[in-house]
Amino acid sequence: MGQRSILGLHWEANYCAETADGSYTLVTNPSPLVSDVHFFQRDTYDDYVVHVGHSTRFTFLGAPEQLLVGDFVDCRRGSPSLRQSVRLEFTPDPRRALHVGQGIAMRFQGLTNITVRTEPTWFDSSRPDSHYDVGNDQIRVPTDTPTSSFPSLSVNDLPLPPHVLQILMQRQLEILRNGGSYDTTFDVAVGGEMSARDRRAAAV
Repeated sequence: MGQRSILGLHWEANYCAETADGSYTLVTNPSPLVSDVHFFQRDTYDDYVVHVGHSTRFTFLGAPEQLLVGDFVDCRRGSPSLRQSVRLEFTPDPRRALHVGQGIAMRFQGLTNITVRTEPTWFDSSRPDSHYDVGNDQIRVPTDTPTSSFPSLSVNDLPLPPHVLQILMQRQLEILRNGGSYDTTFDVAVGGEMSARDRRAAAV
C-alpha cells in the first residue's frame, strides 16, 4: 500500500469530556444520525467496502495500546488520487474520529475487542442517469483485487433532508429485526467482471 494522501480521508475531533477517573463521555457529533455502535469479535472482515451515498466518521474505542490498521483506496471517478492507496496505523482514542468520504474503499484490521461508533452523512445523486438505491449503499471488493483494478465510481453529492434520513433509519431497523443484509448499490465492473445486483454476498 502506498502512503499518498486521499482528500476526504482525515481525522476530526470528537465532542467528548474527560471524567475524573480518566474515562471519557462521548457526545453525538453534528451529524444527521448515529448509524450504530458495534463491538467486534473478529479481527477483520473479508472485503473492502465502498459507500457511494454516504461519508462516515468512525470512532474506535478499546484498549489504548491496541494497534489498528486501515487500508483505503480512492474509487472516485475524476479524483486526482483515483486508485491511489493509503495505509493508516493507529490506536483507539475517543477524542477523535476517522472521516472516510463516500467513494473511498476501506478495510480495517486489528478489530478484535474494539467497539466502533459510526456516524454517516448521507447524500443523494444529482445525476439523472444514476441507479443509486438509497436503501442499499454497499459495494464489496475482494482483498486480493489489485489496486489498479478497483472500480471507478460516481459518488453522490446532494445532502439528504432529515425526513429521508428517518426513512433510512426505519429501513436499517427493519433489516436488523428480520436478519436481512444489504445488497449491492448497483452493478460495477471490477477486473472485467460485473457485480450481480441480486447476489446478497455483494462480492464484486
